[in-house]
Amino acid sequence: MTEKEKIARLVSPEKFFPIDMSIGKLCGASHFIESAAVYLDILSESQFWPRSTLELIQLRRLKKLITKVSDYSNFWARYFKRYNISPDGLTSTADLENLPLLSRVELLKLGDNLYAPDGVEKRRLLTSRTSGTSGMPLKLIYSESEFILSHFPFHFRHPFFSDISLLKKLFSRKFAITLGMTGGRDYILNKDFVYHAFTNISSASLDNVSVRAVIYEKINEAAPVFLNGFASLISKFSQCLNEDKVKLPVFAVRISSESISSTERSEIERTFNASLINIFNSSGIGSIGFECPENKGRFHLNSEKAILEVVGLDGVPVEAGTEGEIIITALDYTVTPILRYAIDDIGRVVPGSCPCGRTLPIFEFRGRHGYDIVLPSGGRVGMIFLRSSLMDWWRLNRKAKQIQVIQKTPESIHILIVPKVAFNESDEVEMRLAVSKLFAGEKMLIEIVYVKNIVPGRGHKPSFFIPLSEFQERKL
Repeated sequence: MTEKEKIARLVSPEKFFPIDMSIGKLCGASHFIESAAVYLDILSESQFWPRSTLELIQLRRLKKLITKVSDYSNFWARYFKRYNISPDGLTSTADLENLPLLSRVELLKLGDNLYAPDGVEKRRLLTSRTSGTSGMPLKLIYSESEFILSHFPFHFRHPFFSDISLLKKLFSRKFAITLGMTGGRDYILNKDFVYHAFTNISSASLDNVSVRAVIYEKINEAAPVFLNGFASLISKFSQCLNEDKVKLPVFAVRISSESISSTERSEIERTFNASLINIFNSSGIGSIGFECPENKGRFHLNSEKAILEVVGLDGVPVEAGTEGEIIITALDYTVTPILRYAIDDIGRVVPGSCPCGRTLPIFEFRGRHGYDIVLPSGGRVGMIFLRSSLMDWWRLNRKAKQIQVIQKTPESIHILIVPKVAFNESDEVEMRLAVSKLFAGEKMLIEIVYVKNIVPGRGHKPSFFIPLSEFQERKL
C-alpha cells in the first residue's frame, strides 16, 4: 500500500470498513477484524510520519467535516458562514481560531441546534450522555459507524498493541474486565469485548472480601485479561491483591484521565506483572491521546482524529510550553459536531520533539489535581466516586438540573442543588446515604442547599466539585 493510499484511509476510514458493522456484533466478525487490523497497522506507522503529513491529514478531515455538517444542518451552515469558515477557504487548522470557544454551558444553550440532522445519509444513530463531571450531563448523538471508528481503534493505538497478530486474536473473544469504567467512551468495549463490567465498584467495596473474590473469579474465567479502570481504583485493587497474595492472569492494565503517582504506577506494574497503559480520554470524544511509554507523564495526541489547542484566560491560544485550558476539535463526528470544545482540563503543549522519535504532538494535562474529598482523618475520597454516587442518584430520579459539591472544611461538605422539582425529606436522606457511604465510617456534616443557579468556578465554568484545596489557597 502506498503512502497516498494510507493517507486516504486515515482521512476517510469509513470507506474502508464494512458498511454493516454494528455495535454488539464486532467480536469475532472477520470482515471487521481485518479492516481494523489494517487501520491500526497504518496508525502504528503514522505516529512517525513528518508533522507536515499529520497536519495535512487534519486539514483534509476538517474540510470534509465542515462540508458534511453544513450539508446536514442549516444552523451549522450559517454558523460557519458567520465566522468566515469554508472548506475552500481553509489553508491550515489554525483557521479554526476564527470560531468561538464552546463550553458545556454554551453547548447546552444551543439545544437541538447542536445536532446536525441526518438529511443526506441513512445512518444508524445512537445517543449517549457525558459523565456529568460539571453537574450538567450533555446529550450526544452519534452516527454508529462514526462512533465505532472514532472510539474503537484508538483504544488499541497504544504502542503496546503494535503486534497486529495479537490484536486479531483478542478481537475474536471477550477479553476485557472493567472496574468502575462507565460512560460513552467504553460503550463499544462493554458491548463487544468486555467479559464482565464491575461498573458499581468503589474503593470502599473492595474492602469486602467476597466482592474481591467475585472479581478474581471473573478475571480467571476470561484469562488472559485486559484490565480497565480508574487509576485510583486500580491502585486500590493492586493493594488488595498484595494483601490477599493473589496472582491474576492480566496481560495489560489500562487507566484513563486520572493522575497517578510513580509509586502507584510501580506498584500496579509489579503486582500485575503487566504493562500499564495510560489513555487521556474526554467524555463524548473518546481517546484524545496516549501516554508515551518512553516519556512518562506526557501524552501523544491522536492527530489523525483530533486537533488540540491550549488557550489562556482570554481564550487566545498560548505558546507551546505555556499552561492553559485544553480545547479539542474532534474530526470524526458529524451528528454532534465538537468544534473548539473546552473539555474542562488544564494542560500545555510540550515544545520540541519527543525522545521516543514519535512525531505526534506532545502534551501534558493537569486535570483537576487536588479534587478529592478530604476526610477529618486526612484520608481522601476520589472526586470520581463522589460524582458517580451523585450522578447515579441523579439518573434515577431526574429531580435536579444541576449539582455542585463544595468542601470548605475537612469536617463538612455542602451539596448545592438547582432543583427541577421540589425535593422531599426522603430524597435528602437518599442523597446523604449515597455520599456518606464513601467516607469509610468517618463522620462528616452534609448540608444540602437549594439554589437558583451555580456560581461559575475556575475558567468561568460551573464545576461539579470545588475542593478544600481552593479555599486553603485563598487563605495563603
